[in-house]
Amino acid sequence: MAKTIYDKIIDKGKEDAKVILADGLKKLEQLKLEKIEEAKNKQKDELKKQETLNQSKKQAALINARREAKKEEIKLKQALLKETVSDAVAKLDNLKQNELFDFVLKLVKEDNLSGKEVIYVNKKDYSKYLATFSSKKEGDLVELDKLNNALGKKYELKLSNKAMNLDGGFYIVSEKYDINHSYSALVDNFLAKLEADLNKILFSEVK
Repeated sequence: MAKTIYDKIIDKGKEDAKVILADGLKKLEQLKLEKIEEAKNKQKDELKKQETLNQSKKQAALINARREAKKEEIKLKQALLKETVSDAVAKLDNLKQNELFDFVLKLVKEDNLSGKEVIYVNKKDYSKYLATFSSKKEGDLVELDKLNNALGKKYELKLSNKAMNLDGGFYIVSEKYDINHSYSALVDNFLAKLEADLNKILFSEVK
């Protein structure tokens, strides 16, 4: 029996469906392969990230270890330098007159004083400072003429006979400010500068 138009349409639909199904299966297989490849690539990326992270952690641990070692080294240097500075300061007590004169002159020049200040020392050092920096006799406020002449015309510094509680060195007093040149202050100032320099070394050298 001859096929009707309806049968032909049905047959054509079946053929088209087979083609569509076959094409769909191909696309599905291709998609599956792409997903598998994508999963593999993702896994590789994750492994690389983990490897990079582990490497970063290792690098960070290495830097931290170096920094800790540098800290210990600096701590040791600080202790040794503090001891050295303390020993050097202790030797200031034994300076000869000309050495003491040069030492005080250098510090006072750096202070950029007005010239009207009064200098205080401890009881033990008063006679030494008076003889070193003045040709005058002892008094309440004695002109430090030797020191003033070395500093220049504007200077009229005086030495007070009122003893100040210092471990050594001297203390400058004016109406507007005081300057502490005691031995302990000299050590503290030096070590503060040293600590700043050491911190720069710590954070610049450790890489």
